[in-house]
Amino acid sequence: MIFSRTVPLMRRAPQAATTWLSSTAPIAPATGFGTTAVQGVLDWEDAHRGDPLEDLATARLDVWIRFGAEAVATFTTAYRAAASHVDTRRLAAYDRWAADHAVGRVVRWTGDPVERARLTAATGAFSQDAQRSPPE
Repeated sequence: MIFSRTVPLMRRAPQAATTWLSSTAPIAPATGFGTTAVQGVLDWEDAHRGDPLEDLATARLDVWIRFGAEAVATFTTAYRAAASHVDTRRLAAYDRWAADHAVGRVVRWTGDPVERARLTAATGAFSQDAQRSPPE
């Protein structure tokens, strides 16, 4: 989940990220506050009670797939600054969980075999990066 109030990733992300979100949002951008820019994204697909690191790892995987490793670093830095009360020492284990959880779902994300291959490769790269990350 990305909240612009607590994790201002979109202000620091490349312009391409904001453009992509604005062009693919399933609803019209919110208006009434003097802006039509994307203010945040909330994904309730896997909502449940649990460890915040599960949500963080899932969001990190999503950011990795769409924008790459550098954007994940920016996102994670912003998250840690905004949610300093969350102990992130087990984050690498949750990253591996998120990647493993996504592997079986990639086939449902797209019918395009080229895009499916890209998503599978990106998910695998995220998992490998998490495996290289030592516990904090």
